[in-house]
Amino acid sequence: MCYCDLSSILICLNYSLDHIANKIASATFQVLNAGRIKTADMGGKSLTPTSESPISLTPRAGSSTTSEFTAAVIKNLE
Repeated sequence: MCYCDLSSILICLNYSLDHIANKIASATFQVLNAGRIKTADMGGKSLTPTSESPISLTPRAGSSTTSEFTAAVIKNLE
């Protein structure tokens, strides 16, 4: 789970906003379970062109940015 999501869940729980914490957790787990958006620390992999040849592809860790992950969580909250 993304640290920002975990932090927001803990803050909500601290202020007895359990229903909001549950929504954030659910939205986060939906993104994780879909498996399409993964940052490098989540084991995400993608291919990127090498500097020598744009046709030759090499593995690159993290197919998504943290901003993309967060945007996906927010989309699930709507």
